[in-house]
Amino acid sequence: MKIAMVCLLSCCAAALCISRFAIPEAAAKGSHSHSLGYRCPMHPAVLQDGEGTCPICGMKLVPVTASGPASDGSLAVTPDQQKTLGIAVARVERAASSRMLRLPGRVTPDETRVYRINAGVEGSFRDVAAVTTGSHVRKDQVLGSYYAPAAVNTIQLFLLNTAGYDRAAKKKSEGSLDGENVDLISSNLQQRLIQFENLGVSKRQRNEMQRTRRIPDTIEVVSPVDGFVLARNASPGFKFERGMELFRIADLRRVWVTADVFPQDAPYVRAGMPALVVAPEESSTLSGRVAEALPQFDSQSRTLKLRIEVDNPGFVLRPDMFVDVQLSAELPEALTVPTDAIADTGLRRTVFVETAPGLFAPRNVETGFRNGDRVAIVRGLSQGERIATSGVFFLDSETRMKAPASGATASLTSSPDPTGRRTSGGGAGPFQKSSGDMQAEEAAAHTSAAALR
Repeated sequence: MKIAMVCLLSCCAAALCISRFAIPEAAAKGSHSHSLGYRCPMHPAVLQDGEGTCPICGMKLVPVTASGPASDGSLAVTPDQQKTLGIAVARVERAASSRMLRLPGRVTPDETRVYRINAGVEGSFRDVAAVTTGSHVRKDQVLGSYYAPAAVNTIQLFLLNTAGYDRAAKKKSEGSLDGENVDLISSNLQQRLIQFENLGVSKRQRNEMQRTRRIPDTIEVVSPVDGFVLARNASPGFKFERGMELFRIADLRRVWVTADVFPQDAPYVRAGMPALVVAPEESSTLSGRVAEALPQFDSQSRTLKLRIEVDNPGFVLRPDMFVDVQLSAELPEALTVPTDAIADTGLRRTVFVETAPGLFAPRNVETGFRNGDRVAIVRGLSQGERIATSGVFFLDSETRMKAPASGATASLTSSPDPTGRRTSGGGAGPFQKSSGDMQAEEAAAHTSAAALR
């Protein structure tokens, strides 16, 4: 609590310091004879007829005169005052820039490289290989075998068609059979091969049946690609229906990274732009590119899901791993100013334009994107204008103290303060504090003012 009070009193002392710098010499010599009362520099609502101190912060009240700042609120600051207060001036320039977007991402398998092994016929497993979720398997590796009575008839027809084709081909070579019959038998054999694919009979097992002319006891389940097992729904004796997924295998040599992009950053992201994917746990960085697919909107996080395609040598990236994504976005050409040049009250944003040497006029502006320590100005400034880029706090404080004294003088002298803080004779009214609190606050204010001087 004490630290917060000291910080508040430091700001009060700084405002008092700038008010002393900003008072013209004529006023400092006593030209404000047409006094309308005395006001607190930090609490304009505190107004009384005579000299005294503010009952809220303890600061000395300053006289309110009919002469105030210029009608546009301009402040005159001499070169010596600018140097003392650290006020720097620079021109507003228009330029293009780039911005590094750092996005959170999650690794997902490439959908075009995910293979689902579904049952082509109902049956029951006789044997399952020692592969589990996460196991690395090779192409044509046997994952298990199952018994399917409904597939026996198709296998028998295949063997009959195979034998018939061999006889027809032999007769044709001897010239005892025309080519039309051979083509018909070949078409029947092709139909059996298509049925084998639907049943899930592997090419290796089919060739084995052609060679031995025997019906196998079980149908083997083999891996269609080198990859990792994402799901296993098989166990010895397990009975399954047609169409059920038995295994799911993904080729992770190339993966997707789904990154979250906020809507305000989405216009600067384009398809094909390079990206860097950083895996903190693996201490590695991989290169990728933004996919052509349109980003999908996530209503839960209120972000756009951006897809990045990444080559994955050594299988560094695994599904569901969290990574950091870096994109270098090219920003459009715009007027930009330092962030310190803007006084932001939350309701409006103000810059101080140097209309003449040493004369600063406040001007409200509309801001755009922010890139590092610079902010784009959408409306309110023109290229080449000179603005204060540092020390804006002092200019803003002086403007706030002068505005009530110049723009609201008539209303303050003709009607009572609506807050009830107007007092007479220097009394504290309803804001009387204990002597200990007043002494502590005065000591802190004097210390901060001495430091600013």
